[in-house]
Amino acid sequence: MVGTRSAQIPFEYVVAELAAAPLSLPGTMHLGITELDPRMQPATSGLWRATENALLSDFSAYSVDELTALRDWLWFSRDSSSRQQDSGAPVPLGDFLSRFSRDTLIFAGNSFRPRRPRWSEAWTQESGLTDDPLARRYWRWIAFALPPDLLIAAHPDHDDTVPNIDVVSPVVAQILLDEGYVEPHMHLGAALQFPMLWISLLHALSRSDEVQHDSFMSPGADLEEGRHMGTWLILAAIARYTLAAFLYHKESDGEPPQVFYQHRKKWDAQTPLKQRGGRGQFASGGPFDGHTSQLLDRALFNLEHGKLESGEFGKTASEAFKQLQNLYEKIAGIRYRWPEFPQRLLSAWQADPISGFFPVSNLQQRSSEIQFISAGMAYLKTETGRGDLGFARLFWQVVRIRCLFYRHIVQRPMTPGLQWFLRFYSRINAPRSVMSSGLMAESAAILCGKDRGLKSLEVRIAPEVEMEDQQEGLRQIIDSFYFVANGSNGGQGLEQNFSADNDTNVNQPCEYGIVFHFAKSRSESARKGQPIPNGAYGHADPSLKENLGYRYGAYYRGQRQRMQSLASLLKRFPRLLYFVRGVDVCADELGVPTWVLAPIIKYLKSISRSISAYIKSTEQAHVPPFRTTAHAGEDFQHLLGGLRRVDETIEYFEMSQGDRLGHAIALGINPREWALQTRGVAISRIERLKDLAWEWQFTTQNDINIPASRLQYVLNGIERLSHDVFGVYSRPTHVVAFIGLLHNQDELKILGFPGGSSPPGLTNYVRERFRESHTRQGRTSMGSAYEGSACSETGMQGGGEVKESGSEPWYLLYKYMIDPETFEQGQVQILIDPSREADTLDALQRALRRKVGNLGISVEINPSSNLLIGNMADLKNHPLWRLNPPRQDGTDDVPPVSVCIGSDDPITFSTSTRDEYQLVYDTLTLAGISDFEARVWLDAARKVGLSSRFTFKHDRDAAYIWQPLRVSLDNVPLPP
Repeated sequence: MVGTRSAQIPFEYVVAELAAAPLSLPGTMHLGITELDPRMQPATSGLWRATENALLSDFSAYSVDELTALRDWLWFSRDSSSRQQDSGAPVPLGDFLSRFSRDTLIFAGNSFRPRRPRWSEAWTQESGLTDDPLARRYWRWIAFALPPDLLIAAHPDHDDTVPNIDVVSPVVAQILLDEGYVEPHMHLGAALQFPMLWISLLHALSRSDEVQHDSFMSPGADLEEGRHMGTWLILAAIARYTLAAFLYHKESDGEPPQVFYQHRKKWDAQTPLKQRGGRGQFASGGPFDGHTSQLLDRALFNLEHGKLESGEFGKTASEAFKQLQNLYEKIAGIRYRWPEFPQRLLSAWQADPISGFFPVSNLQQRSSEIQFISAGMAYLKTETGRGDLGFARLFWQVVRIRCLFYRHIVQRPMTPGLQWFLRFYSRINAPRSVMSSGLMAESAAILCGKDRGLKSLEVRIAPEVEMEDQQEGLRQIIDSFYFVANGSNGGQGLEQNFSADNDTNVNQPCEYGIVFHFAKSRSESARKGQPIPNGAYGHADPSLKENLGYRYGAYYRGQRQRMQSLASLLKRFPRLLYFVRGVDVCADELGVPTWVLAPIIKYLKSISRSISAYIKSTEQAHVPPFRTTAHAGEDFQHLLGGLRRVDETIEYFEMSQGDRLGHAIALGINPREWALQTRGVAISRIERLKDLAWEWQFTTQNDINIPASRLQYVLNGIERLSHDVFGVYSRPTHVVAFIGLLHNQDELKILGFPGGSSPPGLTNYVRERFRESHTRQGRTSMGSAYEGSACSETGMQGGGEVKESGSEPWYLLYKYMIDPETFEQGQVQILIDPSREADTLDALQRALRRKVGNLGISVEINPSSNLLIGNMADLKNHPLWRLNPPRQDGTDDVPPVSVCIGSDDPITFSTSTRDEYQLVYDTLTLAGISDFEARVWLDAARKVGLSSRFTFKHDRDAAYIWQPLRVSLDNVPLPP
């Protein structure tokens, strides 16, 4: 999306990145920094050169002097208690991090809360402000830069029972708790908090069947696009375990304190890494052998000095990585202690490999990681620790690599578009590979606010190819829903709720549902960040061997197989409809057109209606059929295309009241501002042709008054572009009829889509389809848009092979679907200046918004997702305020569109559902909206979520849900 090219750089973002630099810049690994030296000795000097180069590139509006001044303030400022100290003395990283944590967070008795930033006039060192939107806005950017639990561990005020940072104000928390809210938009695979993903990663690293050296590669990633990420992570895991063992054992033998490497020398003769209670010895159960000792020394040396030399680990990167994996498993014994990764959240929380040194008994206690960081920082303040340079270098390298990994999977701000997001989302695949669907479902319930007001949770998952895998995944998820509700594995219904802490409402029942999403994808080369020009050899290219001669042939067959897997499971276990509540289309919006997935979505909705009718007739129970949600209008090159895709989604997915649109940014962006700011857009011929055809059809159907000059421009554009793409000058009616054919399943079947045999010949196919339509007395399968139109008056021009009058739409369909030359001509890029289209875009958007409102379709707003994917400096200019203004000033005659709030991908956007409500509330109040108005708006969005939820209340147990039945679905025809 190019609609936010003029986005400002928030000052809070600059401060967060500058503060994170000593612990996050990949180019400084070799420096082994343990302190910040005001005299700019080589290590600090090298850090600053790398920091300046990175930030000046990202923040071009800032001068060198500005960044230098901010650096001095952040890195080298001292407390009032330190005024008598040498101002030129180095600042240990621990002191720097503790001071930054204290300046960012305040201990509020039972949790940490964001603190108003230092530059605020109201800031004082002893400030007790714990409910401040400025503080939360500052914290939002900090949370994108550094792991929040690192700042908890570094904070001087903490105790053993404070593991969290609460950004939800008491007022908003009480509203959500008392009135209830829903989570309508959350992808299960991202329903994690970073500390849990970190534990999962530490297990996955020990399993060569799950993680290889190249598992972390990703376009745009640090450490040479992730090539070295895996090696750094395994080195950090090894060092982390040995450092934790040292901190646990360093004073347990009654000898005088020793520094880390002195203690390390004893490991060849005994087993000092034995954990609390005798758990977690080496896999061998005995002391190191000589080879293991040498490998460990080499691994620690490489990490301490920031080197990736293979050395004794192997000739290739792959061999070296496997050798390090074996070393890691030998010293930590992870697979020995946990043959399988735990299936429940508490057990997984306790499964940190260093938990034997730093144990955890419950989810309310500080994690093993927080204890480890706190213990390490405390040791470095002791007399022995201050002289233990080896420990300090290793310790901060481990912290640094964890920060790099955090930034590897939490989306970096200020780069718009779904392609950037998809890269970050895919990066969580390797670290979560050992986690079950059930564990993620339990995590989702807790993260989204179970017992804190959550009344409905919808998790989105992708359908599996095989029915058995589909069944196992659903069983795990549903069992977790029962477990969260009852503390059991489905022996009871969903009405009873297990107890939690005193700050929650344990009597509040929650509904649970699953939405299956079908993910769009354009090509393997695009996924790798190396898109072949003009979309060649992607899913859209009919010449791609796997496509068997048709556009999207291979992609469609893959999605159809997943559809059949899900349909077969529902046919066998129809009562799954109690939990399987809807279908969705997501991911790369620009990668796959609506027509490709429309048959799949409509088929699944049809079988859900049949199952719903079956349950009603046989059991007198009302189980609503599937509802529909779809990501649409979120990503676009030209706003006209974004509006078109929203309308196509509504029309061809047959959306109605109660359905929801995901994001739909195109409905809220100010068209005039967008058009004037954007100026130039590169777009393919075929996309521009579809946009203009939709504009002509939509304006005609909705009686939109556009200037005659614009109408003539559209007509001329359609004719010119149709000739450039198809070789014929087509009228709007012809192109609209062709698009109607494209969305007609019967026509696609007759054409032979999605492949399997040779496509029919062009001339015979077109003539047969044309003549067949005339035998039905002029009634074609294209609908009213074609009947009686001008396409019956003229034949093709400009070299078309078939000359029968009125046959052109089938000709366009054939050429579009099958002809490689047509594909190539359609992918040619052209430049458009949207500044001339501002008024038309405004009129189209207003009419489409009115249509959405009249149909009773709501829009799912995911604030943090939109903040990052939409490249917004803050949410004050979020399109949702035009969709549903907090103040009705009477200047807009278009009724507001209903919106609800979701979190989308909590790990990728470092957020949660309750945090998103707070973010919206703070945005309103910081923009000058009164507290009363903000509450009214928030309450309306909360109610829309409740009224448009797909879940429903029931008390069916697991035995009932999984009882096999047979429902005949023969009356529902399969799509092509």
